[in-house]
Amino acid sequence: MSADAIVTTRPAAILPAQAEAELRQAEALYLEGLGPTGRKAQASKLRTAARVMGGPFWYTDPGRVAGWHSAAEAAGLSIATANAAASAVRGVVEAAWRLGMMDGDAKARVLASPGLKARKVGDPTTGRHLKAGELAALFGAAHGDRLAARGARDAALLALLYGAGLRVSEACALAWADVDLDAEALTVKRGKGGKARRVELAAGVADVLAAWAEYGSDPHVLAAVDKGGNVKAGRLSSRAAQGIASRLAKAARVADFTPHDLRRTYAGDLLDRGADLSTVQRLMGHSSPTTTARYDRRPAETLRRAAQALTVPSR
Repeated sequence: MSADAIVTTRPAAILPAQAEAELRQAEALYLEGLGPTGRKAQASKLRTAARVMGGPFWYTDPGRVAGWHSAAEAAGLSIATANAAASAVRGVVEAAWRLGMMDGDAKARVLASPGLKARKVGDPTTGRHLKAGELAALFGAAHGDRLAARGARDAALLALLYGAGLRVSEACALAWADVDLDAEALTVKRGKGGKARRVELAAGVADVLAAWAEYGSDPHVLAAVDKGGNVKAGRLSSRAAQGIASRLAKAARVADFTPHDLRRTYAGDLLDRGADLSTVQRLMGHSSPTTTARYDRRPAETLRRAAQALTVPSR
């Protein structure tokens, strides 16, 4: 097996001090017990988990394990992908225990964490829809930032996530060259699955982006801003976007939310306002309408009224 198929680094403190080569054995043992197809897929999931969590062997620390699903959602992973990665991690933890790299208590603590439990689609713990008042408060907190450039950037982030329904990874990768402020539209060059799509912007998004453009000089729309309020070279990371969301939530005095919650709210608001499922599917870049339907929060009464708008001509 190629070395790049196995996550490599030293573990957190709860593992005994081991050479890096020994640590690779746990993942190798797990992966080698799978068929060729499963081995390739699970190795990919482990690499994805390491990327999302900012480093491999994060799952040796129960504190970090607890945050897996939140981090995965913030990075734009689907619930199914996050569950698959968690399953691969559980397999490696078991392998590490069998090889004597982790004692029974440490293994039990990690495997008992909700962070490695599979989540069901539609589980309310996977996120929330924000109310109109909360959105207004968040934009107010951004515009009221003592660092004008940072506030303009944060407002642009909110606008792209809620007003264009972008995944946080798509927003962070977006280049100015792919934004047409006059047409109030943008192009996602590489969405999930490598697919490109055109997205029409909600009213007001172009104005927010134009205000931020007065400060920016980086090719990417969302650039970093230092503590002095100076725009830095280099695009914003998904992890930094999650930090911004947490900071704005505190400043606006609203409940915690993830960047993906804004995308979820975008879909819910469009459907509430009468947009058809197919249109919302295209705007969000979903390959299946089934995925889009998961964001539909309309109550049963709304569905009942829609159904009863038709009459069966029985007589």
